[in-house]
Amino acid sequence: MTILRDRYHDVENKIVVTSSGHLLIEDALKVAKEKNQPIDIERLKSLINASIANLQEVEKGLGFVKKIAYKACDRNVDYDNLIFLDDNKRILITDNDVNAIEDLKAFFLSTEETRNAKMFFATSVNESLDIIKNHNPSLAFLDLALDNAPVSCLNILRFYKDKTKMVILSKNDEYKQECLDDGALTYILKPLQKDIYVKVMVDHA
Repeated sequence: MTILRDRYHDVENKIVVTSSGHLLIEDALKVAKEKNQPIDIERLKSLINASIANLQEVEKGLGFVKKIAYKACDRNVDYDNLIFLDDNKRILITDNDVNAIEDLKAFFLSTEETRNAKMFFATSVNESLDIIKNHNPSLAFLDLALDNAPVSCLNILRFYKDKTKMVILSKNDEYKQECLDDGALTYILKPLQKDIYVKVMVDHA
C-alpha cells in the first residue's frame, strides 16, 4: 500500500510542521513579554495563518488515509498503481440529462482519483461552448444528444479538437466514423459505467 503509506507520512510531516508553528507562536509571545516589547502583530498573524493552513492539510490528509484504508479493506483494492489527477486538470462532462449530471457530480467529488481535478458540467451546447472558451479544459466528454442537435456538437468537435481532447458520447454509432475522422479521441456508447470516465480521464486528461 505505497500510496497509503506515503500519504500517512505526509500527514506526519504536516503534524510536525504544525507543532513547530505552535512553538514559534509561543516563543514570539514569550520574547515580547520578557523584553516588555510590543508584539509583532503581522508576524504573529502570519504564523497563525500558516498553522491553520497546516492543520487543515492534516485534517484533509487524515480523511484521505481513512477513506483509502477502508476501501482497501472492504474491496481489497490495490491502490499502489492508482493515479490521482492533479488540481490543474480541467475536465468537461456533458450530458443532456440533468439528473445524470447531478449523479456524476456527486460521484467525481467522492472519488479519490478525480476529486482534486477541476470538473465542469454542462447540459446544453451553449454551456459547453462557454466552458471550452473560458476555462480551456484539456479533456471533454461531449454528449451528441445535447439540445437534440448532434450537428452542433459535431461543430464543437471540429472547431475545438485542437484545443481540447474530445470524447464523444452517444446512444448509437450513427456518427462514430464521422467523429473519429473529425478528430475525436474516442467514441463511446451510452450508457457507460462511471469507472470508464475515470479511466479515460487518468489516461488522457
